[in-house]
Amino acid sequence: MANDESSTPFRVVWNGESQKQVHQLAAIAQSQGRQQSLRLAQTLRIVERALTWVPEEWGEPTKNLRFAQLQLCTGFAEEYVVNYAIHKLQKLVIVKAIRPMKQRRS
Repeated sequence: MANDESSTPFRVVWNGESQKQVHQLAAIAQSQGRQQSLRLAQTLRIVERALTWVPEEWGEPTKNLRFAQLQLCTGFAEEYVVNYAIHKLQKLVIVKAIRPMKQRRS
């Protein structure tokens, strides 16, 4: 079972834009207090774990790029939307964007 392909984790890469977005979200969370910072950190751990182990099950497929062998997906964690791409053969996930969900107006 050690050689079972399904037990092999995906490598998760946060592209430059998504890294910038995480830094911006962290600055906003920090300005809102410790509790919000902890909540963001927990959410990021959940996202990282899901993308490492079950990226195909975690999000919803939105588009297949056959030539690039990528499946684009959107996932949700707490109040955040995560856009990412999966390259199944390379066991690679590329996080393209993370942003807060829009708040509904009352």
